Amino acid sequence: MNLKLGFSVLLASSMLTHGAWAQDNIAVRAGTGTDYTRIIFEGKESAPDTKTSHDKNQITILFRNDPVVSPATITAPRVMRYVMTGNGVTIDIPPDQDVRFLTVGKKLIVDVKGPLPKAPPPQQDQETQKKQAAPAPVPAPSPAPKDKKKNEKVVDAQLNQAEVAKRIIAGARTMGEPEGQSKIVPPKYDRNLEPHVISLAATEKMNLAVFERLGRLWIVVDQKKFPISPQIAGNQAQGFPPFERIETDDATAFVMSIPPGYTVRADGAGLLWRIYLADQLPDGDATNFVRQTEGPQRSLLWPVKDAAKILTIPDTQMKDEITVVTVPSNKAYLNQVENFVEFQTLSSVTGLALLTRVDDVTLAQTNDGVKISTPRGLYISPQEEVAAAPTPLPKLEPKQDDAGEKNNETGFTRMYQFDRWVMGGVGKRDENIRNIKAAMAGKDGQGLAADSFTLAKLELANGYGAEAAGYLDFAKSLVPELGATPDFKALDGAARTLMGQYDKAFENFSDPALKEITELDAWRAYTLAGLEDWTQAGQIMPKDLSFLSDYPKNLRDNLALVLAEVALRAGNPSQADKIMELVEEKDLLPARQAALDYMRGESARQRGLPDDADETWRTLTGGADDLYRAKAGLALTALEAEQKKINADQAIDRLEGLRYAWRGDELETAISFRLGKLYIDKGEMLKGLTLLRQAASLSPQSQQAKEITAFMTQNYQDLFLTDRLQKLSPVDALSIHDEFSELAPVGEEADKIIQRLADRLVDADLLPRAANMLTPVIDKKTGIAAADVALRQATIHLMDSKPDQALISLDKADVAMKDVKAEEAAAKRRAVALLRAQSLASLKKPDDAYKALAFLDQDVEVLRLKADVAWRNQRWQEAADALEELAGKSDIPLTRPMTEDQANIILNWGVALYLADNRYVLQSLRDKYYDAMLQTPLAKKFDVVTRPRQNALLADRDTITNIMNEIEIFKGFAEAAKPAPTKESAPEPKPPVAVPPENPAAATQITPQVSPTTSQ
Repeated sequence: MNLKLGFSVLLASSMLTHGAWAQDNIAVRAGTGTDYTRIIFEGKESAPDTKTSHDKNQITILFRNDPVVSPATITAPRVMRYVMTGNGVTIDIPPDQDVRFLTVGKKLIVDVKGPLPKAPPPQQDQETQKKQAAPAPVPAPSPAPKDKKKNEKVVDAQLNQAEVAKRIIAGARTMGEPEGQSKIVPPKYDRNLEPHVISLAATEKMNLAVFERLGRLWIVVDQKKFPISPQIAGNQAQGFPPFERIETDDATAFVMSIPPGYTVRADGAGLLWRIYLADQLPDGDATNFVRQTEGPQRSLLWPVKDAAKILTIPDTQMKDEITVVTVPSNKAYLNQVENFVEFQTLSSVTGLALLTRVDDVTLAQTNDGVKISTPRGLYISPQEEVAAAPTPLPKLEPKQDDAGEKNNETGFTRMYQFDRWVMGGVGKRDENIRNIKAAMAGKDGQGLAADSFTLAKLELANGYGAEAAGYLDFAKSLVPELGATPDFKALDGAARTLMGQYDKAFENFSDPALKEITELDAWRAYTLAGLEDWTQAGQIMPKDLSFLSDYPKNLRDNLALVLAEVALRAGNPSQADKIMELVEEKDLLPARQAALDYMRGESARQRGLPDDADETWRTLTGGADDLYRAKAGLALTALEAEQKKINADQAIDRLEGLRYAWRGDELETAISFRLGKLYIDKGEMLKGLTLLRQAASLSPQSQQAKEITAFMTQNYQDLFLTDRLQKLSPVDALSIHDEFSELAPVGEEADKIIQRLADRLVDADLLPRAANMLTPVIDKKTGIAAADVALRQATIHLMDSKPDQALISLDKADVAMKDVKAEEAAAKRRAVALLRAQSLASLKKPDDAYKALAFLDQDVEVLRLKADVAWRNQRWQEAADALEELAGKSDIPLTRPMTEDQANIILNWGVALYLADNRYVLQSLRDKYYDAMLQTPLAKKFDVVTRPRQNALLADRDTITNIMNEIEIFKGFAEAAKPAPTKESAPEPKPPVAVPPENPAAATQITPQVSPTTSQ
């Protein structure tokens, strides 16, 4: 069968669940993906000529040429009923399915997409349970139908999902084993075994032998260290044990236990093979032995003229050896056990496998096939005496103590054979390409694809990634199935890596089938470095990279330089030095020589040899390579700044020049990062953060950009949450807050930052902006916390002479505290009353202001405010009365010096009495406090205010007016109403932005490697 055309669509499915093949006019098979079922009708020469229709739950296909369709049954999910008539097929499907018809090449493809039918409910009666527990009988063949009506064959394809869920595939533990049974018991034959497909693909033609021995499936490839294990697909693929790998000097065998009841068939040739496991598969024609007589001696001939190799493979379980003959296609096999005196054959579905019983059995390839003989001849009967069908030997079950043997430890695994693929190097490249292309003439699709792979490998080995990718794409166009194989992805990943298409390369290398290939970890690290994910690159890179010494020089130098930088960024200079030893400096490109010298300097720095690093980098700063001149300049500046050889201003001057010397990649990001840090350390926060934002935007998805963002966030928060805020001008603080709001934290810390910034704006008399900033904080808080902020906002409004706005804030404070217990809210409610009274006084509403103060204790602060309310509204006697009470509570002395505040109270009392024209009390005030006031700076003013009216001069009126204007009885209350700030201390040190390397000296100076070069 033509593999290229016969399976191109099914390989794209995530899982094949069933297959069927025939030699009739139209072959039918079915497969399933994650959410669809695909049925394929394939003609021999062209697609079937059909008329198709879909009506609700049924698909109808009519064949115009009345061909023979095989098989007569299809079993697959979403196929409820499959009916074959004389000139067509009807298929019943579940409800809510989408149906699509598509003709591709020789195939008519029917896709059914939608939800799977639910499993039927389990039967509860005991009789039914007994029937279910009994093994299903093997149905006898149906008699041939005699008329068209009876010709319809109906197959119910719905599986019992409850039973399927119980099946277990794992070594000697087989499907259908009862739960809780500790002893392994082989199940009875189960006709409902789930079909599975094992795929094996390569980029070079493979010769295979596939056979069974003692319940284990053997797949032998006649290639040394074949890299990719076979891939199994099916509904229960995860339940199969892993393949055991057995390697010899000229072959690789893969062995896996399979449950009894499976029938094995193989299909394929060349680049792509499939081994099918199912309960029923059609038998083909085996290639049987021909008995030969040469004089007195007899021998056996296996008449396969294109047999490939005769191999000897050890059986690690049975501790013996199997002689194997590989073949280039599935058409040669011996599917039965034959027992001879000297040897016994194994049941094979591809190639030949036998166990010798004597030491001198030999197998030799002849023009007619493979000859089996001994020096004395075989003890066999002549051909004419042999029965038509030999009696097969009974199959033996594997030993229980050998079941479940672990895979062999293979150690380091390789994928690429560049030393073989290079074919003489670049000098021979053109000649090799011409010769290979000349040999491609007249070959079929598989042959052309194989030669295209050879060309791709040649180009890869010589470092030509784009050319290799082109040949791979051409091979995939010839055999589309190959694009999904691990071998193809490994080659395409290497080609994309050399092209700089790191995202596509990493996607290829991430194929699960390639995870076991240790060599590819180095390529994965290389691609991650190209994607600027240096941290993950360091984590995934193998410790031992000595295999690079086998690579051609161009590839070796390219990979080694990048991987050395990965090691340095991970803080591992010793590994980096070993990698750099692999770089052959003879005929090294100037750019690579500069890269090598630069990393030697970084290695010296990390190893504590700053003078060596200084010397190396200083030389590079005067070199011809622009990139490493800039990289070395950055590293040298950082090193000298760390050693205090240059100050911050000198470092800034150098880096400002470097910033314009190299633009547009991660190096510019690193320079700007270092420069931004210096500006911040210098105190130029706004300039530093602006520069860091520009740096992060150059490569926003890189690890370095993440580090920059984390550094900016930490410094932003430290600025507003510590005393650093007081060292910054209010205007700069506001600019930073507005410009870099994305760096602000969330929750309580965010609110705290806003409140601290508002206080800083008050210091700069930016009162409206300060008050407005607090509104969102009030709106999202509750209780005492909301009241605190509302009080602060009211205070700011009063300072801004906006008493009406202050009252709105105070109302919010009252609402916030409505559900707070009285004793908890007493202090806040008192503050609200004081501010409300002051606001009402400013609005010329003294009576309302008095009401606000009526229920408060008449302490010094309340009396002072009452005096202020009266004063503002020119109620002089009321002001005088309040000041008299205030004086009484202030313990004002007559014989010792007064405090400044006490002197002010007496002076204000006197002014109020003067303006109230209360001469009697004013004279008493003068008599009582005159001597004490003479000892204060207010003596002259007190004398003017309290002297008798008849003695007053005209100039005294101006003095009294000035005194009135200067008096602010309630001065400082608004500021006093501000909640007492807690002393801010520097926050606890935060962990570093980047994950620290194993070596603390690592990566602090290393600057980015620009995208790894692939130039010749």
